[in-house]
Amino acid sequence: PPSIISFPNTRGTSLTCSATASPPPTITWVTADGARAEAVGSLRAVMSTQGNSTLTLLPFQPDQYRHDLHAATYRCLVSNSVGTITSRPISVNAVVMQRFEVGVSDAAGVVGGPAVFTCDVPPTVSRHVTVTSWSVDGRTLTPTTRPDGRHWVLPTGELVVQGITP
Repeated sequence: PPSIISFPNTRGTSLTCSATASPPPTITWVTADGARAEAVGSLRAVMSTQGNSTLTLLPFQPDQYRHDLHAATYRCLVSNSVGTITSRPISVNAVVMQRFEVGVSDAAGVVGGPAVFTCDVPPTVSRHVTVTSWSVDGRTLTPTTRPDGRHWVLPTGELVVQGITP
């Protein structure tokens, strides 16, 4: 499986591990502390067949979020009488879909000079949000590598206003 998986709480995600060996192996999932990852109610399921195992983090409501399940590290453990091997660690991170509001930071500058405004995004979603545009006087401005008149949206999402007035 990939080493990092982010997923929305509304969709869930599945991790699949498969292996072939002689004698046939047993495949289990373990957490970062080595504990076996078992099914947990309607939040986590583990299904195994010969040579294949899938750990599924099921869709959940925001109030069902559990850090130990939804922001955890898992490993696939394959073993038989010959030995045991584990997968690399897989870090999962559930993104709880929720409404949020952004704001605009106060900016200071010298009259005639530039002012830089930033979009204030709540820290709970900031890792997953990218500023894609600013609305100025009814115009939509998108990030560019050069100014559009007095306004410039930097590739990093900040809005620069040239020639500010009192």
